[in-house]
Amino acid sequence: MKKILITGCSSGFGKAILKQFYKKYQIITLSRRIPNTINKKYFDFYRTDLSDFNSLEYTLKKIKKKYCYVENIINNAGVFELSKFDNIDKKKIDKFFNINVFSPVLIMNFFLPLMKKNNYGRIINITSGAPLNCFKNASIYSASKSALNAFSLTASKEYSKYNIKINLFSPGYVKTEMQPDAKKKPQHSVKYLKILLDPKKNLFKGKFLWPKYTIPLTID
Repeated sequence: MKKILITGCSSGFGKAILKQFYKKYQIITLSRRIPNTINKKYFDFYRTDLSDFNSLEYTLKKIKKKYCYVENIINNAGVFELSKFDNIDKKKIDKFFNINVFSPVLIMNFFLPLMKKNNYGRIINITSGAPLNCFKNASIYSASKSALNAFSLTASKEYSKYNIKINLFSPGYVKTEMQPDAKKKPQHSVKYLKILLDPKKNLFKGKFLWPKYTIPLTID
């Protein structure tokens, strides 16, 4: 059974991923809280503060020691908060960028050499339409997702000659803790992740995908 590492699975979209994937993958999950309603025998849970990079690196080393190689990664964890531009401060910037950008980058940086060695890997970084629209009061969140997009597409190009596919995916406006007013259930978007992880399909590499759409982020 192939292994998949998923961050941020205690609720919302991450929890929906767990429910859809637990029969197909050996799931390794990094999260602040243990997901409920799912039998823990179906996943290997590591309570992790993704903003604490020393703790995260220690956890990643434990995972590597146990599993040697993880073929699939979904960086789903993220933080969102509306804040007027006048109220931006360093603590908020650090929090958003540490969790939304630097923790996925650290995880990618840790496992990409192993994927390169095995000539196989699938990485999906969960992003948002926010940096495309630059909504009012969401400047830090939008900027952090924009940075994640840039890291992801650049890494995809650098590993393009290997069987490693790095893509961005936005689930859209689905009901989560970040978007409690949304009507659409998060599992609606999970099916698209299955396509991106399918080893037999050769569809996307270095793309930003929305349900039913690919969104251009570069001029080439």
